Amino acid sequence: MKTALSLIAVMLVAGLGGLFYGVSQAQTVTEFKVETVSLTEVATLTETVTLTETYTKTEVPPPETRTLTETVTFTPPAQTVTVTKTLIPASTRQELVDFALELINEDRANHGLPPVKLGSNPAAQKHAEEMLENDYLSHWNLAGMKPYMRYTLEGGEGAVFENVAYSGHWSEKFSAKEIIARLEYGMMYEDEEFNWGHRNNILSKWHNKVNIGLAYNDYTLTIVQDFERDYIEWEEPVKYDGGTLSMKGKTALGEPYMISLYYDSPPAPLTRGQLLNPPYDKSYSMGEEVGCIIPEGYAAESSYVNASIWKTSPSGEFEITADITPLLSRGDGVYTLVLWAEVNGEYVELTTHSLFIKE
Repeated sequence: MKTALSLIAVMLVAGLGGLFYGVSQAQTVTEFKVETVSLTEVATLTETVTLTETYTKTEVPPPETRTLTETVTFTPPAQTVTVTKTLIPASTRQELVDFALELINEDRANHGLPPVKLGSNPAAQKHAEEMLENDYLSHWNLAGMKPYMRYTLEGGEGAVFENVAYSGHWSEKFSAKEIIARLEYGMMYEDEEFNWGHRNNILSKWHNKVNIGLAYNDYTLTIVQDFERDYIEWEEPVKYDGGTLSMKGKTALGEPYMISLYYDSPPAPLTRGQLLNPPYDKSYSMGEEVGCIIPEGYAAESSYVNASIWKTSPSGEFEITADITPLLSRGDGVYTLVLWAEVNGEYVELTTHSLFIKE
């Protein structure tokens, strides 16, 4: 089927890169712009209805122009057409998710990398659906949450790194698989404008899972790739209580090295108009680095606290407890902790865990 493409947009966040005692490296992010196009659906009926939500229809009436945006049932002469906002049946969505995963793993295999497994964190799917239903592309959502915040709230216990993409609108219906393949190809082989950030995310050797969100209607498709590093078997997951941070577990990757702490101001609701403009139409960062947590007897050039308990072993077991009150000087907000592991001289993020602190 001949399909005319009028807009493809992609966004992502690049990895944080390595950190070590006494050094703070700037985070590299990639900027993207989004174009939006209003949608007019062609149909022939005897009345005109103007609404504002995404829909699918069960029949195609003879030609005449209507614009529809919410669930409506109407009866023109000699026919009944029902319009709903159902996006993708569960069985169809799973088929497309499996297809998207296959493309990712083909690209990884072509570069000598192991496959990633499909993750189960629902934040990616929820974000894809919200972007489609509200016609925007952003790493932020309408609640003002960044990817790692949404990942944490949905139970994520590892580290997450997001790509998002949006395709639309077309003059004819399109094959969802064709568009998914086209977006994957663009992120892999046409990403020079964005310093190959999407490609680097897809090809990170440290990712071992990906959470895929997909949503589409007849003319628009959104996809979210939340790449994940899930290496820790938690005995006691991250806990914050009265200024004290604690955690205990075993990592299958390297040995815990340090914890970096980043700050974001309290999330506030955003409108669609805000999400379509700077800074929300750009890539995201981890926020402002406010300090680090390191073992007793060590020091850092930036703000830091020494852990009261810092036990690690070459086999991956660790236990960490620290009073982080001195690092919370920004007050209310989101403090995201990144647990770093040293792996053969490289420093790898094992968590992007957000603490929502309100005094």
